[in-house]
Amino acid sequence: MMKFIVLVLLALTTTPAFAEEHAQTDRPKGVFDTYAELRVELDSLVMSRRISDLMIEFGAGDEMTQEELSDLQTRVQQIYPQDFAAVDLLRRHDLENGWRQELLVYSHQLFYLYAYVLLHQRDDDIVAVTFKFNSQFSDLNALF
Repeated sequence: MMKFIVLVLLALTTTPAFAEEHAQTDRPKGVFDTYAELRVELDSLVMSRRISDLMIEFGAGDEMTQEELSDLQTRVQQIYPQDFAAVDLLRRHDLENGWRQELLVYSHQLFYLYAYVLLHQRDDDIVAVTFKFNSQFSDLNALF
Protein backbone atom coordinates (compact mmCIF):
# COMPACT_ATOMS: atom_id res chain seq x y z
CA MET A 1 0.00 0.00 0.00
CA MET A 2 2.83 2.42 0.88
CA LYS A 3 4.46 1.75 -2.48
CA PHE A 4 1.19 2.67 -4.23
CA ILE A 5 0.93 5.99 -2.32
CA VAL A 6 4.53 6.85 -3.20
CA LEU A 7 3.87 6.09 -6.89
CA VAL A 8 0.72 8.25 -6.90
CA LEU A 9 2.57 11.15 -5.27
CA LEU A 10 5.43 10.77 -7.71
CA ALA A 11 3.02 10.78 -10.64
CA LEU A 12 1.24 13.89 -9.36
CA THR A 13 4.42 15.85 -8.75
CA THR A 14 5.82 15.12 -12.19
CA THR A 15 2.78 16.30 -14.16
CA PRO A 16 3.35 19.42 -16.26
CA ALA A 17 0.70 21.41 -14.37
CA PHE A 18 2.30 20.71 -10.99
CA ALA A 19 5.78 21.42 -12.29
CA GLU A 20 4.68 24.70 -13.86
CA GLU A 21 2.84 25.79 -10.72
CA HIS A 22 5.77 25.02 -8.44
CA ALA A 23 8.68 25.96 -10.69
CA GLN A 24 10.98 28.83 -9.83
CA THR A 25 10.59 31.51 -12.47
CA ASP A 26 13.70 32.95 -14.02
CA ARG A 27 12.13 36.23 -15.01
CA PRO A 28 14.23 39.13 -16.20
CA LYS A 29 14.90 41.92 -13.72
CA GLY A 30 11.99 44.32 -13.39
CA VAL A 31 9.36 41.76 -14.44
CA PHE A 32 6.82 40.55 -11.85
CA ASP A 33 3.79 38.29 -11.84
CA THR A 34 1.57 40.91 -10.18
CA TYR A 35 1.56 44.56 -9.14
CA ALA A 36 1.42 43.44 -5.50
CA GLU A 37 4.61 41.39 -5.97
CA LEU A 38 6.32 44.36 -7.62
CA ARG A 39 5.35 46.67 -4.75
CA VAL A 40 6.49 44.24 -2.07
CA GLU A 41 9.92 44.06 -3.71
CA LEU A 42 10.14 47.80 -4.40
CA ASP A 43 8.95 48.86 -0.96
CA SER A 44 11.17 46.35 0.82
CA LEU A 45 14.32 47.46 -1.00
CA VAL A 46 13.67 51.20 -0.69
CA MET A 47 12.51 51.11 2.93
CA SER A 48 15.61 49.17 3.97
CA ARG A 49 17.81 51.48 1.85
CA ARG A 50 19.23 48.56 -0.17
CA ILE A 51 19.87 50.85 -3.10
CA SER A 52 22.38 48.65 -4.94
CA ASP A 53 19.89 45.77 -4.95
CA LEU A 54 17.12 48.18 -5.92
CA MET A 55 19.01 49.47 -8.93
CA ILE A 56 19.83 45.93 -10.06
CA GLU A 57 16.25 44.69 -9.63
CA PHE A 58 14.59 47.72 -11.21
CA GLY A 59 16.79 48.34 -14.18
CA ALA A 60 19.86 50.51 -13.82
CA GLY A 61 22.15 47.88 -12.36
CA ASP A 62 23.49 46.88 -15.75
CA GLU A 63 24.22 50.53 -16.58
CA MET A 64 26.38 51.06 -13.48
CA THR A 65 29.65 49.54 -12.38
CA GLN A 66 29.89 47.76 -9.04
CA GLU A 67 31.89 50.73 -7.74
CA GLU A 68 29.17 53.19 -8.83
CA LEU A 69 26.50 51.05 -7.16
CA SER A 70 28.56 50.91 -3.99
CA ASP A 71 29.11 54.69 -4.02
CA LEU A 72 25.40 55.28 -4.54
CA GLN A 73 24.58 52.92 -1.67
CA THR A 74 26.95 54.82 0.63
CA ARG A 75 25.58 58.25 -0.39
CA VAL A 76 21.98 57.21 0.20
CA GLN A 77 22.79 55.77 3.61
CA GLN A 78 24.58 59.00 4.54
CA ILE A 79 21.68 61.19 3.42
CA TYR A 80 19.08 58.87 4.99
CA PRO A 81 20.66 57.53 8.18
CA GLN A 82 17.67 55.35 9.13
CA ASP A 83 15.41 52.98 7.25
CA PHE A 84 12.14 54.44 6.02
CA ALA A 85 9.06 53.81 8.13
CA ALA A 86 6.24 54.64 5.69
CA VAL A 87 5.37 54.72 2.01
CA ASP A 88 2.57 56.59 0.24
CA LEU A 89 1.40 56.70 -3.34
CA LEU A 90 1.40 60.41 -4.26
CA ARG A 91 0.36 60.27 -7.88
CA ARG A 92 -0.81 57.67 -10.32
CA HIS A 93 -1.56 58.37 -13.94
CA ASP A 94 -3.17 55.65 -16.03
CA LEU A 95 -2.10 55.79 -19.65
CA GLU A 96 -3.29 53.68 -22.59
CA ASN A 97 -2.74 49.98 -23.38
CA GLY A 98 -1.71 48.86 -19.89
CA TRP A 99 0.76 51.68 -19.20
CA ARG A 100 0.79 53.83 -16.06
CA GLN A 101 3.17 55.95 -14.06
CA GLU A 102 3.38 56.31 -10.29
CA LEU A 103 5.11 58.64 -7.87
CA LEU A 104 5.73 57.23 -4.40
CA VAL A 105 7.21 58.82 -1.30
CA TYR A 106 9.15 56.93 1.36
CA SER A 107 9.58 58.69 4.67
CA HIS A 108 11.04 58.57 8.14
CA GLN A 109 10.43 61.55 10.40
CA LEU A 110 11.35 64.56 8.21
CA PHE A 111 13.36 62.58 5.66
CA TYR A 112 11.66 61.94 2.29
CA LEU A 113 12.73 59.98 -0.75
CA TYR A 114 10.64 60.08 -3.93
CA ALA A 115 10.42 57.25 -6.44
CA TYR A 116 9.00 57.29 -9.96
CA VAL A 117 8.00 54.10 -11.77
CA LEU A 118 6.72 53.66 -15.31
CA LEU A 119 4.81 50.37 -15.45
CA HIS A 120 3.49 48.22 -18.26
CA GLN A 121 0.79 45.67 -17.43
CA ARG A 122 0.98 42.84 -19.94
CA ASP A 123 -1.21 39.76 -20.27
CA ASP A 124 0.72 37.59 -17.80
CA ASP A 125 2.96 40.01 -15.91
CA ILE A 126 3.85 43.59 -15.10
CA VAL A 127 7.10 45.32 -16.03
CA ALA A 128 8.85 48.18 -14.26
CA VAL A 129 10.10 49.82 -17.45
CA THR A 130 11.62 52.93 -15.92
CA PHE A 131 12.60 53.60 -12.32
CA LYS A 132 14.06 56.78 -10.83
CA PHE A 133 14.46 58.11 -7.32
CA ASN A 134 15.33 61.54 -5.97
CA SER A 135 15.29 63.58 -2.79
CA GLN A 136 13.59 66.43 -4.68
CA PHE A 137 9.83 66.14 -5.24
CA SER A 138 9.73 68.61 -8.12
CA ASP A 139 12.22 66.66 -10.25
CA LEU A 140 10.07 63.52 -10.35
CA ASN A 141 6.71 65.29 -10.22
CA ALA A 142 7.71 67.07 -13.46
CA LEU A 143 7.56 63.68 -15.22
CA PHE A 144 3.75 63.79 -15.01
